[in-house]
Amino acid sequence: MRIALVMMLLMIIFSSAYTFCEDGNEGDVLINSIKDNLDDNTKAWEWEDGQQISLTVNVDNNLEDTEDLITKIIFLDDDDEEVNIVSSKSDLTEEERINDGDSEDIDFSFKIDNNDYSSYNMFVKTYVDGDEDLHCYQKQVEVIVNKFDFDSCVDNNNLTVKIKDYSKSWRIKESEKVEIEIKSLLPKDDYDIDIVLYYDGVVESVTNSETFANGTFSFDFDMETDKEGKYGLYTKVYSNDACAESRIFETFYFDWNRVLTYNYYLISVKDEPGIIVTSVEGPAAIVFGEVTNYTVNLKNTGEDESLVRVLAYNKAHSIKEYEDILNFKKDTTKSIVVSLSTANKAGMTTIEFSADYDYHNSSKSFKESSSTYDHDIAKRVYVVVPYIAPVVVNTTTVPKPPVVVNTTTVPTPVVVEEKESFWDKEKPFWFKVLIGALILSLVVWVVRYLMDNMPVKPVKNNSIMCICGHPMLGHTEDGRCLNQFCGCTGYRGGDN
Repeated sequence: MRIALVMMLLMIIFSSAYTFCEDGNEGDVLINSIKDNLDDNTKAWEWEDGQQISLTVNVDNNLEDTEDLITKIIFLDDDDEEVNIVSSKSDLTEEERINDGDSEDIDFSFKIDNNDYSSYNMFVKTYVDGDEDLHCYQKQVEVIVNKFDFDSCVDNNNLTVKIKDYSKSWRIKESEKVEIEIKSLLPKDDYDIDIVLYYDGVVESVTNSETFANGTFSFDFDMETDKEGKYGLYTKVYSNDACAESRIFETFYFDWNRVLTYNYYLISVKDEPGIIVTSVEGPAAIVFGEVTNYTVNLKNTGEDESLVRVLAYNKAHSIKEYEDILNFKKDTTKSIVVSLSTANKAGMTTIEFSADYDYHNSSKSFKESSSTYDHDIAKRVYVVVPYIAPVVVNTTTVPKPPVVVNTTTVPTPVVVEEKESFWDKEKPFWFKVLIGALILSLVVWVVRYLMDNMPVKPVKNNSIMCICGHPMLGHTEDGRCLNQFCGCTGYRGGDN
């Protein structure tokens, strides 16, 4: 099952490549070259209806034996379907016996029988008769049939025409205006004016009839197409007696340093352009002489691009910087940083951010630009001169780190204020003496009171009773108490 899936995947991968040989290139035969001999045509691989075409195919036999090699030609359209564009298909097959190790030229001659404007893929194969599956080799060449004729007029200085104004960027199915200018030194006449959008052949054409005489005239033509591509523009004005033509197309030249430079005059027709600068991120002010970075955001709505060049440009400030993006796939977005610096005076200016794409490795050049479709971004920035401050000696004392004070509020306890009483106050000395005397007098009084009122046990002493606070004390014979502090009361008489 796994092997079957792998084989199916390989068939899908290689199904787009047309195989003229049964099993592709195999074995020890080889096609070295295919040459257009330019017998009836003037440019290789560009043929016209009715022309007799002569080709030479050089073939190698690297086998160890002399073999009969059959060489065949077929033509395919854009859908890889075989088409017949010659008068006789038998003219497209030749057989040659070639010795081992030799090379031979196989000549073909056929007549074009096709009125369509189109291009075709011509496939040529050579193989060993009876052993195509073992020894076969094929090659491919693109040919153009009935390419538009740009040199149909004889030069006439009395009548000239030029394409004066046109847009280089067209949208499919949208009308575009083309203005032409005609100068005539001829008498009044009726003219037909053709405008043709072309590639390999006519893509779109418009014809108007005008009558004019000696003078300069301008005419507008409206054109549109539903086919994407890059096209030239051709115009022709003609009458029965005069003819003039003009066209725009891609040209190139080498400068003194042998650097190839292209002039782009082609019209590009697209449904959606390829690379679009969607936004630019960066400062609105840049400092004179300093490097500034901008992030350029892009999206690819076209085809896969092997190389895209993102540019930042401003002539006045000598800004011409770029960064390259490799392998920018379709329907994806990318961002890249472009660094730049200014080299001129301060003030407001504009920096153009754009992208070049459709890179051709053969010419080392880009064929498309986002600027063509107005899909670049012009960013307004202000260039400022840097301020150079005077040198100042810093004499400021470095302050000590501040002491952090805990500012947390601690609730203050409620203090009930007590009033100082009279007795709590400090008293003067005389007051203290007075109070002491009063207390002492009160004590004496209390003591005397108690002594005078307490019960007393009578004591017999010679029939004299002595009543005293201290009954054990005696008294004198005459009845006086021996204690001076005691009051004595006595009486003579009986025991009670």
